[in-house]
Amino acid sequence: MNLEQLISFLQELSIASKNIKSKEDLQAAMREHDVLFLGEDFKLVYTDEFCYALSKKFKKYIPIEEINSPVPSACSYLNLEYKARYNIADLQNTTPAAYEITLK
Repeated sequence: MNLEQLISFLQELSIASKNIKSKEDLQAAMREHDVLFLGEDFKLVYTDEFCYALSKKFKKYIPIEEINSPVPSACSYLNLEYKARYNIADLQNTTPAAYEITLK
């Protein structure tokens, strides 16, 4: 997973979240992108859900570590807010287990 691919995917998700106006729109967006759109305005997504979606899109398994690696750069480029999420069972590990991203 390279930076450009992640940027493109996040742009797709941002467009999809903007188009959610009804329950049916939400269901269609989640089916199309294989990602949950959460929050009051459906702008929250979590990278741990990207594994299946991106693996399906690129027709090869993409581990979460490979997805998480370019997240800070991609979000900075797109001016998206993000928060690191850590595995509570392994707090010694300073590498985020996932990211929460707020789409625009």
